[in-house]
Amino acid sequence: MQSQTTAPKNKSIIATCAILVVGAIAPMLDSTMANIAVNAITQNLNTSVSNVQWVVTVYVLAMGITVPIAGWAIDWISGKQLYLWASAGFLLGSVVSGISTTITGLIIGRIIQGAAAGIIVPLLTTLIVRAANGKDLGKLMSIVGLPAVLMPILGPTIGGFIIDQLNWHWIFYINIPIVLISMTALIIWLPKFNPTQPGKRLDFPSIILFAGLFTGFILGITKFSHTAKLDQSSVLWPLGIGLTCLIGYVIYALVLPKRALVNLNLFKTRSFSAASILLLMSGITLNGAMFLLPLYFQNIRGLSVVWAGIYLIPQGLGMLLT
Repeated sequence: MQSQTTAPKNKSIIATCAILVVGAIAPMLDSTMANIAVNAITQNLNTSVSNVQWVVTVYVLAMGITVPIAGWAIDWISGKQLYLWASAGFLLGSVVSGISTTITGLIIGRIIQGAAAGIIVPLLTTLIVRAANGKDLGKLMSIVGLPAVLMPILGPTIGGFIIDQLNWHWIFYINIPIVLISMTALIIWLPKFNPTQPGKRLDFPSIILFAGLFTGFILGITKFSHTAKLDQSSVLWPLGIGLTCLIGYVIYALVLPKRALVNLNLFKTRSFSAASILLLMSGITLNGAMFLLPLYFQNIRGLSVVWAGIYLIPQGLGMLLT
């Protein structure tokens, strides 16, 4: 009798995980397809690589700022409602990016996309843990992890094919049917996931410090990549602001740990700290190479955009094995 009642519940949890994963496919796929389109965007919009670099950079920046906000929002409002809002935001960002004919419009669309992805990606894991009540997480996380490691393999190849057959606008248009299908599934089948702390106040000092931290470091590193000189004010000022915000947040979180968006006590756990460092290192390795290699393959080696995407498959396979 025990097994008869458990099986449907397990099937229900797996179905919930599958629906959540489908909702995250577009952000995961888009983040890798955009890299393969850098060369095409540069030529089509008649701009420089340094300007198009912001198409990738602002996505990561917006995502980094909204990830901590997602941790607060999931305790404040319904998980289903939040996931739908974030999906709608990603859909809007995809439309704005797709119809853009200037680099400014494209960057605005990517900011919207990144902010939405910064909510969807952490929400995916959080809701799966809640759906399973902390049980059988290894099996369930494999469902989440599979698309996360497959997208670096499939994204550049699919993106290269789309650009070759159509144009770079379609790497954003392709998100529209994917998101609409996922939102339909979310509305029909996803449980509500009631908030655990409704009415919990959003800590604005944390957001301001996080925004300054991410913006300062990313802007400083970007300026350094252009000048290759660390002693210039255009590099030192943003890095100084980022470092100041980092120190400020550490002090703030130590003094007011219950108000801070990210509790620093989490880093006292070795496994959490180790995982954070490994994710940072793998992100730098993967995203850095994913931006540079397509340009190298197309502009230096003279490969087509399709073959540039195919040549990136071994990197994705390496991440899959890792």
